[in-house]
Amino acid sequence: MLWVALASFLTAACGGAFLMVRVIQKKPLPSIVTILHGVFGALGLTLLIIAALSAGSFGAVGVALVVLVLVALGGLLNLLIHLKKGKPWLPLVLIHGAAAIFGASVLIYAILSQG
Repeated sequence: MLWVALASFLTAACGGAFLMVRVIQKKPLPSIVTILHGVFGALGLTLLIIAALSAGSFGAVGVALVVLVLVALGGLLNLLIHLKKGKPWLPLVLIHGAAAIFGASVLIYAILSQG
């Protein structure tokens, strides 16, 4: 299940990278990419929650879960800012992306260290 969660997060990351470039270029964000970014991120987070609850111990999976929950909250905050002001806040976009890379890296470590 962790592999599927990781695949979902990496798919979300591809959309997120595209969206970040669009924000930096001050171009409009395609709604479908924005929606799919959120859907794949939420799917990955849901699968990670299920896997973490099934694991029985906190460990690296738990650390990845905590980081990625915070990333999701940052993404939700950015969505709300975007809906209210018409454009996302670039510093939050960059922090969201950097934290997501860190969380995915911890998840990769957790997967690889399980053997």
